[in-house]
Amino acid sequence: MHYLTESRIIKSVMPDDPDLRQREGEYVRDLAKQGKIIFAYRLVGGRGSFMLWDAASNDEMHQILAGFPMNKYLEFKVIPVVPHPSFVKKQ
Repeated sequence: MHYLTESRIIKSVMPDDPDLRQREGEYVRDLAKQGKIIFAYRLVGGRGSFMLWDAASNDEMHQILAGFPMNKYLEFKVIPVVPHPSFVKKQ
């Protein structure tokens, strides 16, 4: 299944913790290596991102998001998606 997420940092409660940011980056790079992140975009002029994910189930997607080291400082919007038939590559 594919999921589109929008994440935003809750700046008012986010601590200034370089170690936390480093762990967050490592976690995201590991998910990308596993093929869980299909693409990622940052928000222009803001803190947050849009990502397209490949996860086996809602439970796996929940576990991935819950595993973010900065999880308690993030707000997630999660949208399950399927390919649009007008843009599917024909084989």
